[in-house]
Formats: sequence, structure tokens, C-alpha cells
Amino acid sequence: MEIEHVGRPREFAINWDALGAIAELAGALAVFATLIYLALQIRQYSDGMNSATIQQNMIAFNDINSMLGSDPSLAAIIEQGNDSPEELSEEELRSYTWIMRSFVNLYENLFEQFQRGNCPPSFWHKSALELKAISATPGMKLFREQNTFHEELFEFIDRMEEDPGKVITLNLKS
Repeated sequence: MEIEHVGRPREFAINWDALGAIAELAGALAVFATLIYLALQIRQYSDGMNSATIQQNMIAFNDINSMLGSDPSLAAIIEQGNDSPEELSEEELRSYTWIMRSFVNLYENLFEQFQRGNCPPSFWHKSALELKAISATPGMKLFREQNTFHEELFEFIDRMEEDPGKVITLNLKS
């Protein structure tokens, strides 16, 4: 009969290759978790930018609407200017032009945000359809002739499909 020695440590053979593989796996898992976290953060940031774009534009459009709603003479100038700008006085035409500049600048900003991916396509599409309808008025046609610095925006609007369900793309070359 053999007697075992109590307290004598067993010998362990450390397999350095296995330990290295476990460390590599842990490192890969950490990198993967970090990438998932960053993807979620980017998505939240993008959602925040989209919300901010919508909110800022809605506030700006509401400011113009409030201005026109609170001043019936300005509202009449806009209606007359859209329908028959040749009937406006020189002063009224100047007012019409300045208000249209503000209005189109909002669309220009929205278009820029859409191109940068900071505006949801659905919001841009609704807004672009509104601008397309307004662009068909005689007053806006005159405005476009006299204000050519919005060409890219209007070229896009002119080529845009009227179908509200159709997805908008940024193919500006066609």
C-alpha cells in the first residue's frame, strides 16, 4: 500500500498555445463588442441629426407661415405673386422676391441636409413635392429666372417623380 503525501502540489503543465488562443479569442470578442457599441452610437447620432433637421426646418417654415398669417397684405402679395406676378407693383414684387428667397433658402438647406444624410428621405420627399408644386406657378418661374443660384435644387425638383410613394434618389447626373 502506498501512502499519498498530503500537501504536495501536483504538477501542472501550462499549454502556452492554448492560453494564447484564449487571449486572442477574448480580444476578438472585445473588438466585436466595441464595434457593435460604436454602430449603435452612430445610429443614435444619425437619428438625432434627422430629428434636429426636421425640427429646425419645421420651425423655420412655421415662422414664415406665421409672418404671412399675421399680415394679410403680405399673404396677398404671395398669392398674387404666385398667380400673376406681372400684376404686382415694383414694391410688392420686391417683397415677393425677398419672401420667396427665404422660402427657397429653407428648401435649399433641407436639400443639403438630405444630400448629407441628415434628413430622412420621407421628410425630404414630402417637402420636395411641395416645392415642385409651387415651382409650377408663374411667380416662382419668374423667381427662378432671376435667381439662378438654386439651380441644382430646382434641377433635382424638375426631374423628380410626382409619385409620393416613389423613393427619391440623389442621381443628379441624369
